[in-house]
Amino acid sequence: MSAKLERLCRQLKESFGDRIGEPVLALGELTVAIPAAIASTTTGNFVEGPVLATAGSPTTFFVLNMGGGVYSVNTAILGGSTGATASGVLFTVGLTATAQGTGSIVLSGLQIRDPNNAPLPGAAVNGSLQVDCTAPT
Repeated sequence: MSAKLERLCRQLKESFGDRIGEPVLALGELTVAIPAAIASTTTGNFVEGPVLATAGSPTTFFVLNMGGGVYSVNTAILGGSTGATASGVLFTVGLTATAQGTGSIVLSGLQIRDPNNAPLPGAAVNGSLQVDCTAPT
């Protein structure tokens, strides 16, 4: 079973929705904690979303496995851009169910910056994941 965190990415975008229309250079870092008791993933299951590429410059995207179901997601626009001004998905992640249950997905350490590397305000919104392993009838 696989689930995507697009909902959490939309919530993250909504958390700094008042900044839409202003350039954003990078999501310097966002830490994502997956409830290891009910789901697992790997760094390869994190996929960069299209929002930063709308700025027209190359981007970089990498994920570090911090252990214990915690991942550090880093992305940036690489030079020559006025920054991304559109709303959109920063990344998605595929999950594999390991057990039935409900767990919290914790987002922390959010850093977003403008093209001059000045910090921009923003807040990450945590979520939950419910895994139902019951076969359909």
